[in-house]
Amino acid sequence: MNTLISSSTITIFVDYSQDRKYRYGYRKEWNKNKRNATFILMNPSKGTELKLDNTIVNINNYCVDNDFGSLTILNLFPLMATSPKELSGRLKEKSSENNQYIKTTLDKTKDIFIAWGYEKKYLRKKKEIEQILNLNNNKSKKIKCWSHNGKYPKHLRVMSEDWTVIDYKFKHIETK
Repeated sequence: MNTLISSSTITIFVDYSQDRKYRYGYRKEWNKNKRNATFILMNPSKGTELKLDNTIVNINNYCVDNDFGSLTILNLFPLMATSPKELSGRLKEKSSENNQYIKTTLDKTKDIFIAWGYEKKYLRKKKEIEQILNLNNNKSKKIKCWSHNGKYPKHLRVMSEDWTVIDYKFKHIETK
């Protein structure tokens, strides 16, 4: 029998609060010689370094298919919750720590994908993050998102082949 054995080393880094109720960043690396893709989502679900949720799987598959060597996931809100309804009354928790984490991470990445969903909720926070992106942006950074039937940015818990990746157009601030 002729077989091929393949082996890979995958490193996953997750930055949690001490009580593990808040996740600031999730990074998965399988090839440090290739570029990183950074995704900004709404809030972390229950995905961990060992247990993957649908969003992490979809992002991972996109990155592998598009020749990235690592991915980073950031969120508007760091509270780990399976439903955005759980954010009610808790939007400011760990906000300054999360914003600082986002700023530091964006300084180190060139490929950014907005995937927090197109719903007209949490506009103040989306504006805040767009301001960070705008201040952090230069011509070498690419800010993209997924669109379908003119609606963007799409959330990636479910991905469809008829969605297209487009340049992200700031919706909540005036850009320079």
